[in-house]
Formats: sequence, C-alpha cells, structure tokens
Amino acid sequence: MSVTDFEMPEVQLGDQVIFYEHYSKTKDPVNAWLARRPGKNTVYLMIFSESFGWTERPSVRHIDDPGLKERSEWAKHGAWVESETTKVVRELKSLLPQLKALLAKPEPTRQKKAS
Repeated sequence: MSVTDFEMPEVQLGDQVIFYEHYSKTKDPVNAWLARRPGKNTVYLMIFSESFGWTERPSVRHIDDPGLKERSEWAKHGAWVESETTKVVRELKSLLPQLKALLAKPEPTRQKKAS
C-alpha cells in the first residue's frame, strides 16, 4: 500500500486511543484522546503520561500508515491505534437501536392453565 492509498480508521472527537512515541516501539503505550482532525490522515491528540502529565501532539498518524516508515518527519510525532474501549463503545452504539427495539416490545402474556 502506498502513502497516497492509505486511509486511517474512522475516529471521532473524544475517542480514546493508544499512543506510541514511535511507530516501531510499541511496548510503552499511553492513553490519548482525539482532540482534532487537522488532516485526512492525521489527528491531534491530548496524551496523558505518568511521566509527563498532559501533553499535546499534532499530526499523529495511525500506526499502519506506510508514510511513517518512509518519512521521518511524520514518524517523529508518534503513532496511534484505537483503544479496546473505543472499539467496544462503537460496537455497543451500533447495537443500541436493536436493543431499544427489543426492550420496547411488550412482553407476551402467559395464559393460565385451566384447573
């Protein structure tokens, strides 16, 4: 896949993601939240790290973006992946209309047995 063909996963403002200082070093992840979408394939993150506290990071690309390997100026901003929490919330949100419809159905009435 080339840099021009890559499309990052769909994310929304406020989504929790996992941030890595460098795309090839994924052993020390930290929590981050999407604060802005400045470009088609970049996000602006608010990162919380035990060592540094709150930090802002502009122009962060998804860890699968091939441009991170080709362009060191992109890689210096770090990389992100979706957190499991965000994936679960998105799945529950897609199921919510079905759950509401099921809960709105009246319960079937049981017929009493004749004695």
